[in-house]
Parts: sequence; structure tokens; C-alpha cells
Amino acid sequence: MANWYTTRELVKRAVSINGSAQDALIDSYIDAASREIEALTNRRFIPKTEVRRYAWPQRDRGKVYVLYLDQDLLSVSSLTKDGDDATAIASTDYFLEPDSLGPPYSRIEIDLASTAFFSAKDTHQRAVRVTGSWGYGNDTKAAGALAEA
Repeated sequence: MANWYTTRELVKRAVSINGSAQDALIDSYIDAASREIEALTNRRFIPKTEVRRYAWPQRDRGKVYVLYLDQDLLSVSSLTKDGDDATAIASTDYFLEPDSLGPPYSRIEIDLASTAFFSAKDTHQRAVRVTGSWGYGNDTKAAGALAEA
């Protein structure tokens, strides 16, 4: 039932199914439909905390102080550079952008008034790590409230 956009009970009620004989099949359809929604929109609507790794410098990107993200970002708990020799970048040394619209954020910009910078040591691959909450939004409802709706 992880990351589903509806419940089994709502589906069963909508098509008048009683009992549990079809539960596994219904679950597989709900999961497939939820993944399809994410694929079509290129978004995750249920937040997930994880580490995402980015190459540095990023190819075809002109600004050396901007990290472009491949997923919607809600918040950052840790930002590091230098790959395996992780060096933290303080939260006071960067901005989550676009500030006027976020969250979700689509990029991280180093504060040019700071001494911080993105960098890579041995290789540009996976040089910058962003640990945080990823998703389009973090509005939640209790499971009981969803079932009642």
C-alpha cells in the first residue's frame, strides 16, 4: 500500500466487489495506476525521504553555482559535495529555488555572498549529494480520513 493514490476499499466500493478474493489483483491494478500517474506527470505526489546524487559539474548547464534537480524537492536535510569525501555545505550558504513558488523546488543555488561552492574530487560522477524530502507536495491526510472521503 506504499505510494498509492487510492485505497483498495474505495475501488471495491466503486465496482461493488465484496470479500477478499480479488484483493491481490485490485492491489496490483492500484499500484500500476499509481506508477502510471507518476510516469505521465513526471512527478511523485507522495513525499519520500532519500539521498539523490548528482554529477558535478552538470553537463550543458552554464552556471557553476546552480545545481539543477531531476525531481521536485520539498526540503533539504543535508547537502554535500566532493563525492565519497563528503564535505557539507551549510544551509545558510545556499538557496532553494524558485523561492517565490516553492516548495517544490527545482534547483539549489549557492549564495554568492558565501564562500561555499559545488565541487568534485576524483570524478564528476555522483559528486553532489542531496538528502531531503522529495515530492510534489507534503499535504497529507490520515488514512482514516481518506477512507471516509
